[in-house]
Amino acid sequence: MNTKSPYHDVKIRPPYFNQGGGAQLHRHLVPEFVPQFQQQLSANSFENDALFAWQQTDRFSHHDKRLVLRLPTHKTFYLISCEVVCNRLGIPALDPSHISSAGFVIRRLSDGREYSWMIAADEPTGWEESAIGLRDPDVHRRMCHDGVLLPREDVATYTGEQTHPLHPQTTHDKQGKRHTVLYGYVALGGNYIPRPQEPEQAYDTASLEAFKQIAKQLLPWPFGERPPLSKHWNTRYTRPVTRGIPSAEFFELLRTLVQRYHLGEEDIEENAALQELTRTIFFYNVDTKLSDAMRDHFDDDTRNKYDSYRKYSLWDWLSNNFKRDENAIVDWIEAQEQAGALELANFSRLPQADGTGTTRYSLFITPSDAREFRSLLDQRILDTSNALANELPVEKFQREMEDVYQILPFVRVKDEDGKERIFWAGADSRSEPFRVAGPFDPNASRPTAIAMPSLKDLRSGLAKGVGMITPPDTFSLLNALNLKKGASEDVLPKDEPVQLGIQWICSFSLPVITLVAMILLMIMISLLNIIFFWLPWVKICLPFPKVK
Repeated sequence: MNTKSPYHDVKIRPPYFNQGGGAQLHRHLVPEFVPQFQQQLSANSFENDALFAWQQTDRFSHHDKRLVLRLPTHKTFYLISCEVVCNRLGIPALDPSHISSAGFVIRRLSDGREYSWMIAADEPTGWEESAIGLRDPDVHRRMCHDGVLLPREDVATYTGEQTHPLHPQTTHDKQGKRHTVLYGYVALGGNYIPRPQEPEQAYDTASLEAFKQIAKQLLPWPFGERPPLSKHWNTRYTRPVTRGIPSAEFFELLRTLVQRYHLGEEDIEENAALQELTRTIFFYNVDTKLSDAMRDHFDDDTRNKYDSYRKYSLWDWLSNNFKRDENAIVDWIEAQEQAGALELANFSRLPQADGTGTTRYSLFITPSDAREFRSLLDQRILDTSNALANELPVEKFQREMEDVYQILPFVRVKDEDGKERIFWAGADSRSEPFRVAGPFDPNASRPTAIAMPSLKDLRSGLAKGVGMITPPDTFSLLNALNLKKGASEDVLPKDEPVQLGIQWICSFSLPVITLVAMILLMIMISLLNIIFFWLPWVKICLPFPKVK
């Protein structure tokens, strides 16, 4: 005779103290939120409507009236709770000893679709559309079709949908009925680095096209496509440097190559194509008559006729200056900017390749050279963006119109045969859909009290707050600052031999640092208030009594 009890299903439902339907969200404003929740659960204090009043007020999204959850940086913490029962006559509470594990996933709801936050070998890969059907979030558990988990010593990493743990706790309501409540911390952080097979797949299509159009307009024609432009070749473009004096177009090109891409430095792999191009463009030592003739006839077919007049390539000119400690090209560009040469279209002569004096050589290019500059610079700025995209983390929780989230609990239970089965919450046991506040959302911020030092604290004690290890040359500069003269060139230290093995530790008083930061903040706010008139929105001073 078989006396074994028949297998029955398990059901996840809203907790018995539910307010509003679905899995219950709890907001806590203290770091000790888990003991606080456990105490409230034991005391059956969830019938107090004041504990859930925040769900009516925290709906400050500018998109709609959905619930908005704050971040831990706002000193706000959330728990999710639900109840697990046996799906049979009487709906008794499930014995926690039958639970092998429990947890929840956070799904993104957008345009009627549901997305899961996926992880591959412990590395987040971002939001992916959820598979049809509620399968086990752990990929390796899905392989155990018979529900029996086998030890997998060869798998040390996690792959699947990210899960967050739920912890069981038994309690009794005021009528004495037993309940098994699951609760867990709602982690609202996380990010991932997009790593698409094709770099351009990391971007929104419309945004990428707009980016490419802006990139083309960073430089004037013929090195870019900034309007107004005619896209017709003028003979003046052939000679961008005339006896050492550059054109405005070449100045902007040179500034981009030197300041942004450091073209001329060795071993920058991303500059390889630009390096090859600049090796084929030369400065020529020609008199005025021949220079004018070259300007009108210099092209890809005739350029070899002037090989005997070559002095050095554009690459040699750049690299020779970058090899020295004092780069004459960098100093020259800075001098032109300070003099407003670009606005006045009045440039001084370029420095020589050896950095001594100025040059009187002329530079010549062809339409194909300019076309290749445009193409390579467009690709160079896109490669720079791709490199940033491969290093720049993207937040898990965004704040656009389509970014709505929902919590979906699940529980894994061992049946009478010791096999593991997974049960998911139904549509009525999910959490209320919510949004996530931004780090600087003023509606999500909570008051933070920082005690400012008293003026009498400034002269008491030693300067032992913050210690900064300072190299000797930096210390000489700081030591030479004069309160009366300021940081003028006269007080800056002269070049001195570095004292090997000697450095300084400068310690500052924390009260002084705090007070200086506050004074600088008030000065900057007052200055910007002249322009933006925003003072009533950024500062409020109220009398406040001392707390015992």
